[in-house]
Amino acid sequence: MSQLSCAGVVAHLEGSQGIPLPSEADATVTLERLHQRTQVLEGHMSCTSPDALLEPNWHSLAWRLCRLSQKFRPYQGKVLEAGRFASLVSDLEMPPVEKIYAILCSIKQMSGQLFTWDPLNHGEDDKSLGIMVQRLCYMTGSRMIQISTVPTNFAETYLLAVDLSIKNKGLL
Repeated sequence: MSQLSCAGVVAHLEGSQGIPLPSEADATVTLERLHQRTQVLEGHMSCTSPDALLEPNWHSLAWRLCRLSQKFRPYQGKVLEAGRFASLVSDLEMPPVEKIYAILCSIKQMSGQLFTWDPLNHGEDDKSLGIMVQRLCYMTGSRMIQISTVPTNFAETYLLAVDLSIKNKGLL
């Protein structure tokens, strides 16, 4: 799941920088694609990595993402975390993927981008999870909200999506 965490951090930084979330984000997460997206972020944020860390591997990507995250911290105390809602529903069954999709769609537009993925065609698979995590992280970044931990499963994604939908009411 570390690949998914890296994808979430990339999407979060893209959102915070106003870089459109690429349509390829709807595809399976790959090292090559995340490396390319990170290069765009580095150029946009004027942050050059040492040559030794430019080789595409998961460790260098993680280092570069941590460096970019450290460089850009405009969050002013706003943090996305499951919090109170999670404590109220901790013993309840998690809703289906369609519910998570509906919550994400209910949040005001992500910098004019539409959420065009149909969960009924995918179900609860890794691609669906990757799409939702990246969309959620992008939305938090575009709202300058720090994400406490990138979700790595549907339950975490659901809880954070609910928290963002609650926070969103006071943000826009």
